[in-house]
Formats: sequence, C-alpha cells, structure tokens
Amino acid sequence: ALCLCPGLPLCLLSALPPRCSPPRLSAAPPAVILTRERGKNGKLDALLRERGVPTAELPCIAFQQLPAGQAELPPALAEETPAWVVVTSPEAAGVLAEGWERAGRPHLRLASVGGATAKALQSLGLRSAFTPTKATGRALAEELPLDHGDSGGGDGAPPAVLYPCSALAADTVCAGLERRGFGVRRIDTYTTVAAEWGPSEEEAARAASVVSFGSPSAVRVWHERVCPWWRERPASRARAWQRRHPTTRRRCRSAPAPSPPASARRLRRRRASSASAR
Repeated sequence: ALCLCPGLPLCLLSALPPRCSPPRLSAAPPAVILTRERGKNGKLDALLRERGVPTAELPCIAFQQLPAGQAELPPALAEETPAWVVVTSPEAAGVLAEGWERAGRPHLRLASVGGATAKALQSLGLRSAFTPTKATGRALAEELPLDHGDSGGGDGAPPAVLYPCSALAADTVCAGLERRGFGVRRIDTYTTVAAEWGPSEEEAARAASVVSFGSPSAVRVWHERVCPWWRERPASRARAWQRRHPTTRRRCRSAPAPSPPASARRLRRRRASSASAR
C-alpha cells in the first residue's frame, strides 16, 4: 500500500506488492484512503478529486475530550497570567478556544507550533504571536522568546507557560522549555482513541493500495489493525517517506514492517548468489 498525506504531515508507506492487491478490471487510479478523524479529510479530498484521483474516507482515529482537563483549563486562563499559552495542534486550538470562551475571553499571548495550528486559532478568533521556524515541538521549545511579555512578571519567577494538549503528547515541549528556564504547567484536555471499524472498514483497509496518514496515532492504529493481516499474505518490506512532519515519519519508520514470506527470502538468496557468480 502506498501512503501519502498533504499539508500537515505527508507520509508514504509502501507495503503490498501488486499480486497482493485485489484484481482491477480497469486502468482507473486506485482510491486514496483518508485516515484522519471523520470530517477532517475535506481538504485532501478536494485536492485529489480536482486531479481526478478517487478517495475513500476510513478514519483511524477519533478525539475524546477529557472532562478533568477541560474543567481545569478555564480557571487557569482566567486566574493566572502566563507569559505564553502554547498550542501544538489544531485540535488543541479548538479545546483552547472553548476554555477561553468559558473564561471570559481574557487576553492571551499564544505560541503555535506551525501554520496549520495558527490558522486554526485565527478561525476561532485567536491570534498566534509566535511560530517557530520549523513546525515541531522541539523547535518551538528552542525558539520561544524567554520573556514575561504582558504577564506582569519580574519578581524573579521564571516566565510561566500554560500548555493545554493531548494526553498522548510527548514531553518534548515541556522538557525543552523547562531546560531553558520556563515554568510550564501542562493540562491534558483531550486524547486520541482508535476509531471504531466494522467488517466493511476492515475489508476496505485490506484492499487499500494508497493510504494517507496525518498523525502518528493514525499510523499506530493502521499498523495494529492491518499489519497482522499483511503478515499472513506475501508482502514486501515497508518503506516510509515524509514531506513536512517528522513526527509522523518517525512513527512510520518505527512500525515494524511485515516480514517477507520464506519463498521470497529464498528467491532473494538465489538472485544474490547468481549475481555474485557472474
């Protein structure tokens, strides 16, 4: 299966040889499977269909709000005066906007991880004051200005950062900011769960020729659900590429590739022996 994704992350995962794909009766291009959460695949769908490429939506993930974190966020926004509020995904931007409304719309100085998150904030009535040169949590932690801004700091306390995020978010941002001298308060406001699949979704996944991924979580779900089936069929070694988002690329690379069958291994050894004998 060849996998790609636009805009945010772009991952390609090639795993099945032609003989493992279902027979095609025409030369029409295969449908691209869109794996982002339901309702978030519209942009890629439109871009592909403009170019005559068929698509099919098969969400791998869904977002689930965490009541405890969402109850904690509005008071933190209303009563505290952080130097920065760090936002690292469009989903976190949506959760922040809800908490901001409940807090009475206080003034916030926002830092977004990249352009997509900044646009999400802008669409919700919030403006990003800082975006790093590279759209990663590591770059944000390294480049965020170490100052108090309008938070009224100056009593010797480190600049405070409020970080509402996914419960699955790595510690990269917190650890990087704390190493530089920030005081970070992380609030887990939502999490990512596997989307529910029925028999028809499982069949579509197994027949896929081209699959798009927009997050490491989607790669994880695909690997857990589809790779066991791949291992039972002749399969080539998986390959992964990435255009914009290294986190998704690393997840693709860390997912163990299906092992080729014994017959394929024997054929490779014969070819290698023949080549060395020439």
